[in-house]
Amino acid sequence: MRHDPVRPIRILIAMALTAAGLMPTGQTLAQNPFAAIVRKTDPLSPEEQLKKFHLPPGFEIQLFAAEPGIQKPMNLAFDGRGRLWVSGSIEYPFAADPGPGRDSVRVLEDTTGDGRADKITTFADGLNIPIGLYPYCDGVVVYSIPNIYFLRDTDGDGHEDRREILYGPLDVPVDTHGLQNAFRRGFDGWIYINHGFRNDTTITGSDGSTITLNVVTPTVFGWTGPVSSNIPGAKLTRSAVRSRQVET
Repeated sequence: MRHDPVRPIRILIAMALTAAGLMPTGQTLAQNPFAAIVRKTDPLSPEEQLKKFHLPPGFEIQLFAAEPGIQKPMNLAFDGRGRLWVSGSIEYPFAADPGPGRDSVRVLEDTTGDGRADKITTFADGLNIPIGLYPYCDGVVVYSIPNIYFLRDTDGDGHEDRREILYGPLDVPVDTHGLQNAFRRGFDGWIYINHGFRNDTTITGSDGSTITLNVVTPTVFGWTGPVSSNIPGAKLTRSAVRSRQVET
């Protein structure tokens, strides 16, 4: 069973709304199905869903990938070879219990040029709500509760075989909607990572300095490479947290 820290709060809210007459009842929904907070609908096939999009004149939409080839997609990023890296989740929004999760990072390729991903490779699995990722060198920098990892494919077979913790553990998240995300490469060569909302995180640099991030002190932190691994990381600052640098 997955731990949901906010479930008791949701139950109390639902009970309060029902007591106040603000929660739609079965009779209300029968008369007006649009009164539901979340309206129940039958799932559509990817091809059926494609027809539901309404696009401006001159625009076209194509079906590139769908389940079961991918999981619930969370973050997308292209690499230098034009491949699309996708972090996917089954666990979301409830974090997995301690141990390997059921989430993954997959690499999608269109090898025929027809606009459809005909080659999908699971680069890494056993992850836990991997919201942010950035393809880098022979692998990918990715957040998976509770760490930010550098996942590498050192033998070139398309699958992760080396997992290195860049930051972590980053405390237990209160809200999985506000995890480390939006990994971006800056003009200075650093990878900048956004710290999400409603979660407190203490990060320790390789020099032992620390910084605590939270909603009161929103902060972006960064990581860079490749350089020799014997160079220590820079001291942590409020504007940018820089970890030790890794050898590639």
